Amino acid sequence: MVEREGLDGLQHPSHTLHHPTPAEAPHYAHPVLVTLYLVGTVLCVVMAYFLDTSRRSTKGQRQAPPSDNLNPDSSAIKELIREPGEWVRPLGSLELFMAVGGEYGTLNTVLGLWLSSREPIRPEDVRQALTVIAQKNHMLQMCVVWRGTRPWFRRMEQVVVDFGVENKDVMSVNSAELHAPYDMSRGPLWRAKLVPQPEESRDGLHKAALLISVHHCITDGLTNVVLGRDVMRVLNASMMGMEHNVPFRGVIPALPDALFKRYDWIYVFKYFWSKLFDTFVRNYNQKLYFKGILPQPETRVATTKVIMDEISAEATQRLVQQCRAAGVTVHACIVAIANIAIFRVAQQRAKGRIDSALINTANCINMRRYFPSENKESLGCHISLDETELLIRSADFTDKDSFWALVKRIYDNLQDSLNVHHTPAKNSPLFRPSSLIFHINYELTRRARQNRTHSHMITTNMGNLQHLLPGKYGDGPVEITRMLRSVSSALAGHACTLTFQTFVGKFMISLDYYSNKMTDDVAQQFFTNVNTYILNLTKHGCLDATSPEAVKGTSSAT
Repeated sequence: MVEREGLDGLQHPSHTLHHPTPAEAPHYAHPVLVTLYLVGTVLCVVMAYFLDTSRRSTKGQRQAPPSDNLNPDSSAIKELIREPGEWVRPLGSLELFMAVGGEYGTLNTVLGLWLSSREPIRPEDVRQALTVIAQKNHMLQMCVVWRGTRPWFRRMEQVVVDFGVENKDVMSVNSAELHAPYDMSRGPLWRAKLVPQPEESRDGLHKAALLISVHHCITDGLTNVVLGRDVMRVLNASMMGMEHNVPFRGVIPALPDALFKRYDWIYVFKYFWSKLFDTFVRNYNQKLYFKGILPQPETRVATTKVIMDEISAEATQRLVQQCRAAGVTVHACIVAIANIAIFRVAQQRAKGRIDSALINTANCINMRRYFPSENKESLGCHISLDETELLIRSADFTDKDSFWALVKRIYDNLQDSLNVHHTPAKNSPLFRPSSLIFHINYELTRRARQNRTHSHMITTNMGNLQHLLPGKYGDGPVEITRMLRSVSSALAGHACTLTFQTFVGKFMISLDYYSNKMTDDVAQQFFTNVNTYILNLTKHGCLDATSPEAVKGTSSAT
């Protein structure tokens, strides 16, 4: 693993939730009242959906969704072009979920780009590049305003570029950006910071970091990467005195909602009640903390902390080759390792013997996969979640065949969910009632009580960014040497987010964890396990470096 100063430090809390007096806040919500509220919300959503569908069908205004088999060759989704100050469209289900989180100061995304340049990186050049991108992309001109009973996207009266220069440690600025709230109704819902590094390095290059922050209700992983790439293209072109060629991008309808079908409500009700039962009745914390083996924080501090690392290009290539030989994806392999890593944390801390445990993982899915190539770079929050809960056993760590069998099971389950059952498309309406989790966990946190949860972790993987976000841009002076993707989700229902991608040939991985759900020592132990097992796999072909299989693999390699 590469160790650099500032890369492995923990982020400091940005704020503390005060303990309210009885006069300041309502009493703690009773589980029965919460259940009734959620049921009422779901019924209202169902009625609203059918009424809205009927109204749109009558007026002939309904956007035609893709065919029943989610054929990606169907017609592309058209952009919605509106004048400044005009209403654009209602928020989709996931966008509403994100916007509610925004009202609590959470779900801020940050794309960190470490830059190296043959010429000085001037703030005025960066500002100009950001201005061009903001003018070309209408999603960066959105604010969220309630119109009647629904929140809508509304185009701002004028383009606003919130840009500044910070002469601080990069990771400190990253933490500040993660926790700085947005004015959701006024906008803009994005900002950028340039963090100059010490004067010219030994190799004569100028160094800086560019942090692009966008609220999650108007962005996702792909959107952030596309914005970063376009900024780099404009910046390099302007520094070379050349014309830039950045495409115009309007706002499109919410893709996950466009894929949802009426008969999917059967799945929605079944899934909703199972999640409700696990979260509020059965108490998922028993699974998340392995029946008390892992400590559950009771704190008034709700903040996102970040740890990051990377492996060499050679180790990355070996990882890819091993996954190809096994007929699986790198994503499935890393998810399996993450499941085993958190299970091993419990084993390493337990006084007794633990042979198995259920681990719940939610994978972020790019819903553009179901639409034509014209929409492959459409901006916005067009993702959904696919959830799996697997029984992890001790043999999955110690036995090579058991490990790859687990990876294959994860791979097959995900492929079946994406291509046969289309589960992520069915999950869309669930995000509306699920937004109540922000209020519940906010109230619990400011009372220093244990948060409600429903998953061990979320994974977000951008794959190999070789073409989507290249490091170099022709003969331009500025290139990207390292990247980091982060999102603040301290009030959501998972304990951490594992983010990974391959950039400039290196596998890069980071952990966003939340102070109100995971302690520093557990997070560090979990992340260390993940990185150690990845390296063991690339060196020895198995996770356990002390097993006979590892010794055999090492001796044969030499």
